Amino acid sequence: MELKTTPTSVQDLISTVVSSLKQNDTFTPMFYTLSARLLLSLFLLFKLLLAASRSRHVRLPPGPRALPLLGNLLDLDPELHSHFDALAQTHGPIFKLHLGNKLGIVITSPALAREVLKENDVVFANRDVPVAGRVATQGGHDVVWTPYGPEWRMLRKVCVLKMLSNTTLDSVYGLRRREVRKTVGYFYSRVGSEVNVGEQMFLTILNVITSMLWGGTVDGAQERESLGTEFRQAVSEMTDLLGKPNLSDFYPGLARFDLQGVRRQMIGLTQRFNGIFDKMIGQRSLKMEKEREDGGESKSKDFLQFLLELKDEENSNTPFTMVHVKALLMDMVIGGSDTSSNAIEFSMAEIMNQPEIMNKAQQELETVVGKDNIVEESHIHKLPYLQAVMKETLRLHPVLPMLVPHCPSETCTVGGYTVPKGSRVFINVWATQRDPSIWENPLKFDPERFYNNTKWDFSGSDFEYFPFGSGRRICAGIAMAERMVLYSLATFLHSFDWKLPRGEKMDLSEKFGVVLKKKIPLVAILTPRIAERSENLAFPAGDCHTVGIGGQIGGGGYGYLTRKYGLTADNVLDTELIDVKGRILNRKSMGEDLFWAIRSGGPASFGIVLAWKLRLVTVPSTVTVFDVRRNMEGDATKKLFHQWQRRADKVDEDLSIYVRFQTESSIDKEGNKKIVLAAYFRATFHGGMDRLLELMQKEFPELGLLRQECTEIRWVKSFLYHNFFRNGESLDVLLNRISNYNMSSFKAKSEFVKEPIADDAFKEMLGRLYEEEVGGVMIDLFPFGGKMNKISESAIPFPYRAGNLYNIHYLVLWEVV
Repeated sequence: MELKTTPTSVQDLISTVVSSLKQNDTFTPMFYTLSARLLLSLFLLFKLLLAASRSRHVRLPPGPRALPLLGNLLDLDPELHSHFDALAQTHGPIFKLHLGNKLGIVITSPALAREVLKENDVVFANRDVPVAGRVATQGGHDVVWTPYGPEWRMLRKVCVLKMLSNTTLDSVYGLRRREVRKTVGYFYSRVGSEVNVGEQMFLTILNVITSMLWGGTVDGAQERESLGTEFRQAVSEMTDLLGKPNLSDFYPGLARFDLQGVRRQMIGLTQRFNGIFDKMIGQRSLKMEKEREDGGESKSKDFLQFLLELKDEENSNTPFTMVHVKALLMDMVIGGSDTSSNAIEFSMAEIMNQPEIMNKAQQELETVVGKDNIVEESHIHKLPYLQAVMKETLRLHPVLPMLVPHCPSETCTVGGYTVPKGSRVFINVWATQRDPSIWENPLKFDPERFYNNTKWDFSGSDFEYFPFGSGRRICAGIAMAERMVLYSLATFLHSFDWKLPRGEKMDLSEKFGVVLKKKIPLVAILTPRIAERSENLAFPAGDCHTVGIGGQIGGGGYGYLTRKYGLTADNVLDTELIDVKGRILNRKSMGEDLFWAIRSGGPASFGIVLAWKLRLVTVPSTVTVFDVRRNMEGDATKKLFHQWQRRADKVDEDLSIYVRFQTESSIDKEGNKKIVLAAYFRATFHGGMDRLLELMQKEFPELGLLRQECTEIRWVKSFLYHNFFRNGESLDVLLNRISNYNMSSFKAKSEFVKEPIADDAFKEMLGRLYEEEVGGVMIDLFPFGGKMNKISESAIPFPYRAGNLYNIHYLVLWEVV
């Protein structure tokens, strides 16, 4: 075997030999071993001579002892942020590392960070672009990796002044709101089940970004989960490759061989994204061309259209090309989605780990937003405690723990040491923001340190706290990130309570990368704060608020939603029950027979119920209620009841009218006490007052219902109304298990009516009420029909379905002396 070319350097020699070896498969193992040893020896000698020559002329920072050729590569820990912090404790706030052919400089102090990012900002405004970064961004033509100069200034202007300005962000708030509300809807569909918080935060922000870029979003719960996992995995792989130590970066002469396959993997990932970009660009270009032909102009422009129009302009000194378009699209998708979603995931984990922080944040939201209102982005500037939560999250878990490495364009001095031109400079913001000499109790998550404290912000002017960097290369997307993180946190905390799955403990450990991630994904179970947060979600519980959930489900449970959605027990999806053997069973493990029996069949006969998973149903924002009293002395009311028996189960299922007959004390004209019989007609109608009055006039004209007897109200407030809380009481009164009735004891019995009670029998029944010498007597009649007619009598152990007109409930109350 002979070499075909004449090498001019050690690197060329290695390259030539490797190339020849690849072309010739007749060499012996002995020749390969001798060649490798020879090449290694020559390379080591070259490196030693070069290092010795340089070290005689400059005063480099201190650092750990380096091996010939390899430098400190073998000593690097995968968790570089904490590894570099540990090295700083030994070598000081500035130290060097030999990373193959590259010299790395690590900065871990506010004073030295100021020297780099402020006093020598222009010198350090360049990047040492890794191979993976160059491939991902069309050759490094994006705002992150482009060298400082006219091209970078043009790209920065496009991002900061056009795409991510406050004016532009305000104009697309509707898109952000829509996507966050969709996520809230998805969370409601997953109530009681485990939710991967990071994945859902990522998909929410991805949808926001793609909406702003080209209008595309992901709909459907199943598609949302699968695409969210797939897309996040692709972005995660890309950011992992960007942060992965790569021999091609440390030994540029070996880059052509791609020994670790980083370039090949990044090309594959980039092609996946470029396929999406090309499709969107093609569609938008055709649309723009059609609009020009039609002589019209798009009413609303997304970012992609803006970029394509900018590309077509020819008055720019620095051309904006299709390469720039794709590179900026990649910046937005990769840089915007993974960073913000990880920040939200860390925030939620820290908040869940300290319930008192969650409670305080929710109390602030209730004060500023209101219990009955939905969070809007305009609220976030009035939430100082939640802002403190975000700041504390980014102090403890900065999304870019060492920012994006800088590269000096000329040799300069930092902290009295020489930093050579072309060095890779790491600013360990993670370590600085955990420095115990700066921060009291630095490892504790404590938003109070930022609460009503204006010293620290995201401007990068204070080098004790600069999670978004500083100087010319400060993050271009701060405004977008602040809005998305705060708006998302506010909405999700206002809508739900959050907790870990049973038996799980919070793990806050981190995984290093260009973007810092939570090592163990956050999985949570959500409990809706339905009554206070949602106008349109409800659960079909019974009408008596003093009956617990076990009594509701164990006995069936009927109320004002029964005619539309069935019984309480009909809307149970799953349960957790401890059986006689001490096993915790759910629907799947207990089997359908037992699950059938415990719904309205008396669950206490089979075990101890730990939890119920319930189906939420949709209700209108406004319902109409009434509660009218009619005297039973006249024939008109009796005729009304006659009509009610025959119509109440057949009217529109949006209307439920229940009737109560009860005896009351009265004083006649002569001043004598007497017992009278009254009828109360109480109803909830899922709609407005006008439609209700029209329906009542058609179905029950005998009631003579008047507009002033009706009230339009939120659905959840209708429970207050029907439980006689009609003086502005808080919803919290529904949590009180003590009845409003003065009677301390009662006896009740129920029957189900299949045929209307005859008028004579009805008259005799009511006459019996006058004979009772007790504290009070009530007869309640609750209509069925509607959904109850559509559910099989064997669906659960509650057979009173089709053919049953109403339930009649006899109630006798007395005082215990």
